[in-house]
Order: sequence, then structure tokens, then C-alpha cells
Amino acid sequence: MGNIPRNDMHNNLNTLKTELKLLINADINCKEDVEEYIDPINMMEKKFFFSGYNSMTLPFFSSKVAAGSPAFADEFVEDLINLTDCLVKNPPSTYFMRAVGVLMMNVGIYPGDLLIVDRSVEPENGKIVVATFGGGLIVRRYYNDNGSILLLPENDDYNAIDITNKPNISVWGVVTAVIHRF
Repeated sequence: MGNIPRNDMHNNLNTLKTELKLLINADINCKEDVEEYIDPINMMEKKFFFSGYNSMTLPFFSSKVAAGSPAFADEFVEDLINLTDCLVKNPPSTYFMRAVGVLMMNVGIYPGDLLIVDRSVEPENGKIVVATFGGGLIVRRYYNDNGSILLLPENDDYNAIDITNKPNISVWGVVTAVIHRF
């Protein structure tokens, strides 16, 4: 996959900063608070650029792992797998986010899970999305029924959110993968 062009990442991070400023201004209306909040993004941007965005490859064992009856294992490393290639389709528009709360536990998203979110993917019925809501971000299942757009929780204890005529709520990106630690 190689390195991401720095100017693509720079443009992408600037867009994120602008969007965060707009979100925060809607609730704070105080420039000092906005700049203080944006400072962690500036730090992250510097760390990213100075890191050289090195991809990580790990050994891939060709042996299958049975989730039922045992499978015989051979100890053969078939190849190296680049996790970025496996999990990230469009690096300049992809972000990692940490999930909090239990609204999506019925689809296997638990507090602390790492979400891989691609902003270039269009939301479709049934996809898990990240949306702006109340000055923050939420994760829900997207459903469009002839123009009526709902954000559905994956936990029976919670209700859907109708975002059809709410300009302050929008889909921010589509979750393409989840990393769950035990």
C-alpha cells in the first residue's frame, strides 16, 4: 500500500478540524474553548506526520482455526499481512474511533471497541454509521425508508432517532470494521 501522500492527509485533517470547530461552536460559541479542544487534533497531526505512517505487517498462518471440532495445525507462516491493507480501503478518509456505551451490543460493538470509520463510503440501509448528534458523535444502524431516515440502536432498551428533518444531525461516516479486545 505504501505511504499516504502527506498533502492528502493534511487536507483531510484540516477538514476534520473545521468540522469539529463547527460542531463545538454550535454548543460553546467561545473561541478559546474551541482552540483548546482542537489542540489535541494538532498534536495528533504532528505525531502522524513525524511517524512516517509506517504500516505494520504481521505473520499470517495458513492453518485454519476451528470454532467447532479441532483442526490439525501446521506451523507454517504463509505470508505477511498488512493490517492497513486488510482494514482500510481509503486511508485519507479513514479514522479510528473508540466506542462507548451499550447501544450497539447486539451487533458486537461493545464499550472500548475500536471502530474503523470511512468518511468516503455512502451510507446504505443496514450499514453501521457514525453521525453527528447533540454536539458529539453517535454510532447507529442507518435506515432510509423512502426519504425517512432513521438511526437505529442495536439494543432493545433504546429507541430509534428520526433524523429526516433535522439539519443539525448528519451521517459523518460508515463503520467498515470493528476491533474487539478480550
